[in-house]
Amino acid sequence: MEVRSVSVEMVSDSTFQKSVIDVSQEKLVVVEFSTKEKLNK
Repeated sequence: MEVRSVSVEMVSDSTFQKSVIDVSQEKLVVVEFSTKEKLNK
């Protein structure tokens, strides 16, 4: 468990910003898509 935790922390620390940016872009796309769906309905 400890080894896995360290690995996760290392990955999170080195890719944290990129991950947040990627997730943010995905959420924006999903929100935009959902909004268009509601408007069409």
